[in-house]
Amino acid sequence: MINYIVQKLLTSKVHEATRIWLQAQDPSLGATFTTRTRLDASFVPGNGDWLAALPNKSQGTLMHRWEYSLALQFRYEVRMLDSSKRCGVGKCNGIRGVEKIDDTECNGDGRHSERHNFLRDILRNMAREAGYATNNNQEPINLFPDSAERPADVLIKGYEGGSDLCIDVAVVTPFGGRGHLETAELRKNNHYKEECRRNNLAFTPFIMDTLGNFGPSCSTLIKNLAAGMANRNRDENIF
Repeated sequence: MINYIVQKLLTSKVHEATRIWLQAQDPSLGATFTTRTRLDASFVPGNGDWLAALPNKSQGTLMHRWEYSLALQFRYEVRMLDSSKRCGVGKCNGIRGVEKIDDTECNGDGRHSERHNFLRDILRNMAREAGYATNNNQEPINLFPDSAERPADVLIKGYEGGSDLCIDVAVVTPFGGRGHLETAELRKNNHYKEECRRNNLAFTPFIMDTLGNFGPSCSTLIKNLAAGMANRNRDENIF
C-alpha cells in the first residue's frame, strides 16, 4: 500500500513537471493556442475521469457514441473535417475552419443545444434525488414581474432558507483565453443575481466548458446536492 502511494505521488510529480515543461515551450515550435489550452485543461483535477468511467446507463455514465467520439477528438486535437465542409450538426450552416473548434461552438439546434440540455437534465435529476421539487422541461416564466427574463434552466424549490434557487446553465468554449469560466460566471451574475435577490430568489450560474472544466460555483452546488442525495439514500436504507 505504501509503495502504491509513493508511486502515485512520484507519477503526479512527473506529470506536473512535464506540464510545466510543455507550457514553457516556444509557440513557434508548433504549440498552437488551442494545443496549449487543451494541455491546460488536461491537468485540471477530474478532467479525464470520463476515460476510466464504466459505461452504466442507470448511473448516468453511459455516453452517446457521438459524445465519446467528439470528446476524444477535442482531447487529442484531431481535425474533424477539412475547411471545405459545412457544419452538419445544427442549423448554423457555417463553414468549418481547420483551426475552428467546430461543433463546440455551433449554436444551431445541434450538439451545442444537446450538451446544454444534457447538463440541465443531470442537475434537475440530482436535485430530485436529493428530495427537492423542481421545474419540468420548460424554463419557468414570470419569475420577474413585468419581465420576460428567464434566469432558471433549473428551478430548485425551497433550496436556501426557503428561497427557490435559479440555476442558469451554460456550456462555453475553452478557447476564449484564460479566465473564460470566471468571465462567463461574472456575466451571468451581473445579469441575473441582483434581480433574483429582489424577487426573493437565490441564483447561481452553472458553467462548464467543452473540455470538461467546471466554473468556480459548480463545486458548491454539486457537493450540496450530493450530500442531499446521500442523506436521503441513507434514510431510505434505514427504513
